[in-house]
Amino acid sequence: MRIRRAVASDFPTAASISVAAFAQDELYQYRYPYAGQQQSSFRDFFLRRLKLRNVLPGYIIWVAVTKESQYLKDGAPDQALGSETGRTSEDPGETIIGYAVWCRHGRSAEAGSWQTQSWVDSKQIRFAIRDA
Repeated sequence: MRIRRAVASDFPTAASISVAAFAQDELYQYRYPYAGQQQSSFRDFFLRRLKLRNVLPGYIIWVAVTKESQYLKDGAPDQALGSETGRTSEDPGETIIGYAVWCRHGRSAEAGSWQTQSWVDSKQIRFAIRDA
């Protein structure tokens, strides 16, 4: 298993992982009472959030990837991922098994170094979250 920075092609699988992880969570059941009936909308929520956080300053998204045979039964992806295979575009032999989103807050010099992505503008944000 290894951890690497996420790329945009990893987000659909990460969104499916979120659905599998939070489908029974009480907070998400309260906020999204019809998530079980409308799983695609619930998944789209996570996908839009990942795309947005990918372009906002201060956020870093990581994925954990593994070779198929290490953690997957019979070399098949977890059924909770639905149609997503978890395969990565970097290495087709690897499968995404988890992800993390980190955000740095604060006003220190170190925190400021995370906030220097001056290339972000409203057009990029709209582009990032459209067609989730």
